[in-house]
Formats: sequence, C-alpha cells, structure tokens
Amino acid sequence: MLSSRINKLINELGRLSVDLAVIVPGPNFRYLVGSYIETFERFGALIICMNNGAYALILPRLDEGKARATGLPYIVYGDEEGPLGAIRAFVTNNCGVVRRVGLEGRATLNYLWTMRKVIGEFNDYPVDDLLMSMRISKDDDELRSIERAVRAIENGIRLPVSPLSQG
Repeated sequence: MLSSRINKLINELGRLSVDLAVIVPGPNFRYLVGSYIETFERFGALIICMNNGAYALILPRLDEGKARATGLPYIVYGDEEGPLGAIRAFVTNNCGVVRRVGLEGRATLNYLWTMRKVIGEFNDYPVDDLLMSMRISKDDDELRSIERAVRAIENGIRLPVSPLSQG
C-alpha cells in the first residue's frame, strides 16, 4: 500500500519535471511512509529520485528501529558524521543530474541548505498542493479504516450508562 502511494507520487513528480523530492517528517511523510518519525533537530526525510524511481528514508541512527519497521529502504547516519555522507551516497547512486528539487513548505532552511551542500545549486519546487491532493483522495484501505472508526464510535455511543454515573 505505501509503496503504491510513493509510486503515485513518483508519477506525479515526473509530470512536473522534478528530479528529486524531499519529504520531511509531518503529515505527508506519515501518509507516504506509514509511520510518524520525529527527528527533531536532526535531518530526516524520505528522498525520492526521479532518474530511476529509487527512494529511501535518510534518518538518524537513533531511529533505525522505526525505519526498519516501515519496510522501506533506509540509510541511517550517526551524529558524529552527520547526514551529508548518507544523502550524498544515495543521490550520487540514484539521481543523476538534479536541477529541480520538490520540497514541502514545512521543510526548514536547514533542509534546503543541507541539500545544497550535497547537490549544489538547484531550483526548488513546492510540492504541498500535490501531496495535499493525494491525501484528500481516499483509497479503499483508507475508506475501510474510516468505516471501522465510525462503527467503533457508534458502538461506544450505544453502551449502557455506567452505574457509577447514576448518583
């Protein structure tokens, strides 16, 4: 399911002539990765290369267990070396020439500067609207989850009143 969401994003990014996308922890990351991973001040992202459709999570070593649990490809880095080597290795092996990078508006300047240290100059392209349009359309799994949640709420409302609440 998650890889189909990532593949759909790859198709859409290709139409926008984006060479590489950086999705940072937050709602879009969770939608694509299936997990909430907060890296706080450390670099953490789902990086997608359009050249060959490769993608990987780049995360601090502290989050390796969470990365493994997603089932997605990942690269971890330690605090002592920082993320540049991990990002550079992935980009060099997968992305080819990068001229246009898709970034979310929630990506901090640190993400922009980090990617520029790896790639050099590039044009950034906002991908927020694209990701929002993907999240707004619900697939069958999401619709079933919503139906289960509604049924659970309805069942909870029908429960008898507890004797403790009756004075």
